[in-house]
Amino acid sequence: MADASRWKALCESKPKDGRIGLACVEKDLYVGECCDALLFLINSKVRELEKGEPAYEKMRYYTILKSLQQGNEKDGTGEKLRKDIEEAALDGAMQSFRSRMEKLGCEDVTTGGHLRFNFCSDPRYTMVFSSTPSVGQVVRTRHPARS
Repeated sequence: MADASRWKALCESKPKDGRIGLACVEKDLYVGECCDALLFLINSKVRELEKGEPAYEKMRYYTILKSLQQGNEKDGTGEKLRKDIEEAALDGAMQSFRSRMEKLGCEDVTTGGHLRFNFCSDPRYTMVFSSTPSVGQVVRTRHPARS
């Protein structure tokens, strides 16, 4: 009985406005990057539950994630960055491509073979592009703003 009243008191003492304060040691490489990463994970989990869990609508876990998804939107900075990188890749002129990538904050770390760029000098955001005449072909990428 004491445990029940303790839990009830804890629930009643928490703010009811739905705000969640999270601290992050990582610093944004672009404005809103950490928030985008969390929303990406939330969106992925919501899709996963909707595909595989028969009674997902009744799960508290799902309704919290869905509420977070609906109450928070990406500001579009990461999406614009991704689009600008894709447009640079479609340019076709090698020097122009390298120059545009550098202007977008990508460091050229090519050591031979395919073109390699790290976004903001961070190897966790590595983009690898074909060095053949079809410059726009992305070989492998781990770039910001996955949707």
